[in-house]
Amino acid sequence: MIRIWIAGRASPTDEDRVEFYLEHLTGGQAGSFNTFKGVDVIRVGRNEDYELPFDDLGVSYDHAELRVRNGFVWLVDRGSTNGSYLNGEKAHNSKLREGDILRFGKKGPELKVRLRKPRRVQRAEAEAARKAAGAEPAPAEPSAEAERASRRRATEEKVAVMPASSGRNEAVPPAPEVPRPRERDLRRPTESHDAVQPARSSASGLQVVTPVSPSAGRGGGGGSKAPFIITFALLVASLGVCGFLFLQWLDTDERLVTKRGQVKKLEYELREMTDELSETRKTYESKLAVIRDRSAGHRDRIARLEADRKREKDLWDRRNSNLLADIRRRDDRINQLKKQLEIFEKRSESGGGSQVPDRILFQRILKRFNQAVVLVFNQLKGRTPDGRVIDLSNSGTGFFINRHGHIVTNKHVIQPWKFPPLATRIAKEGIEIDPASHHVTVWIAGSRFRKRNGALDRSTGFSTLTDTLKIDRVAQDQLYTMSITDKSSGPRSIKVHSLRSNNDVAVLKVTRGGPFISVVPHGPNDLPVERLDPVMVLGFPMGVRILERSVAETAPTTGSVRKIEDSIWISATMQPGNSGGPLFDRAGRVVGISTRIMKGSDSLGSCIKIEHALKLLGGTW
Repeated sequence: MIRIWIAGRASPTDEDRVEFYLEHLTGGQAGSFNTFKGVDVIRVGRNEDYELPFDDLGVSYDHAELRVRNGFVWLVDRGSTNGSYLNGEKAHNSKLREGDILRFGKKGPELKVRLRKPRRVQRAEAEAARKAAGAEPAPAEPSAEAERASRRRATEEKVAVMPASSGRNEAVPPAPEVPRPRERDLRRPTESHDAVQPARSSASGLQVVTPVSPSAGRGGGGGSKAPFIITFALLVASLGVCGFLFLQWLDTDERLVTKRGQVKKLEYELREMTDELSETRKTYESKLAVIRDRSAGHRDRIARLEADRKREKDLWDRRNSNLLADIRRRDDRINQLKKQLEIFEKRSESGGGSQVPDRILFQRILKRFNQAVVLVFNQLKGRTPDGRVIDLSNSGTGFFINRHGHIVTNKHVIQPWKFPPLATRIAKEGIEIDPASHHVTVWIAGSRFRKRNGALDRSTGFSTLTDTLKIDRVAQDQLYTMSITDKSSGPRSIKVHSLRSNNDVAVLKVTRGGPFISVVPHGPNDLPVERLDPVMVLGFPMGVRILERSVAETAPTTGSVRKIEDSIWISATMQPGNSGGPLFDRAGRVVGISTRIMKGSDSLGSCIKIEHALKLLGGTW
């Protein structure tokens, strides 16, 4: 599977360009990353000159493009053979979003989409960077609680009393003391008009004007005005207190209105949160119901599978009760034959006694290990640019390396598109390989592999199509760059697998049946192979083309060792169908794997040493 982080705006600037990252989750580049910024078009395909190249099967030479439009990234398919997929569905022109899964081809590499960091995180990081640099921090925005406290203090600071004409608040002075008239003042005549005393300021800020007669200042006739003055002062004081209480009531009412607005806002937010919670609950309840239904189905399926497994185990135990005894008898017979063979080898090496001819020894080896050899058929199809479907199938040989069902063969038998013969043809003709058509089938020597109508009979063998065979492990690729010339596009370079590499080894695994007849590999304690030692190649030369009776019959050939370097060079005749077959020495041990023949000669062949296959298997043989 591949992952994408996307960032951008509708009108990106130099400081905020569209940037995204690619993490390869599956495929040949799994675990690696690619970063793109300020690129409008990213081409995807098997072309090495593209911004996003792939070597995986199912990816076309010019597969798709990732285009940046209006601050977003779009997936545009270029008419590829196997298509482009977005979240498991085929896509032609689709906009990428957070968490989307891309796949190029039906079984090709995958990508995952994520967005960049939120702006609040970017602002926090920028603020931290400014503090680290010693710059002044940006002013913080006042919170809603601070604004409410400010308004409350402003309300409390309002003037509690009405202002006087002077603009100042003054306390209410005590009521003036009325002087008692003196006796001589009573004798004064009363003047014809009253004087007006200066105004006084009350506690409420109102000015009080008290009219008095001129004789009051002289003590005559003032006693009749005193009750009125006191009553008027008390009235003014009462009005001031009422005004103060009225202002307090207004302030309290304003606070109450503010609190009611806050309560309504909280109620509205609470209703929104309740609705959102209700919708979330319904969503999760529906998902939980789906999960419960699926779990119930899975439990039923597991119960059925457990019952089937138990029945198969019981049947297998009953069928193997007699086979185990036969296997023990055969093992005893094999041990006896090994001892006899060791006696023959010792006599041959010492020169004493009668020496057994090579022909008789190899006939015995053929009879003993013939059913350890298998015919391998690799089915593969491709499509040309004009839409024609062509057959790219091939065949070879393999052999059981142990009784557990592990089969050793050449890598170029089951993955021929990696090696120069087929890789150059694919590149020159523009062939697209169909991964769904790739299947491997093997037949044990002596089995019928065709039906009467000429079609392959996979029921008599083991196949990846019927889940009775799987590709267990393949040696690491050893690639190099090869230049080819195409009439349409001119010279260009492709990557192919080396033919001279000891990594041309693959292991298949039969998943049903067994135990199987297997060969005896050459071990470190056995006598080493030397030049001029007789050897036998066993396999199916030319594959299925020369098998007349539709039966997988082996065709042995003998020769001698010419030289031993990284590979074993022999003079035995080999054909293309012998690839992956065993190379036996005179003692009946497999010392190598038939791999290739020298160009221009069919009597000089190269074999990979068996130790490379044993190293790939580890301790399972």
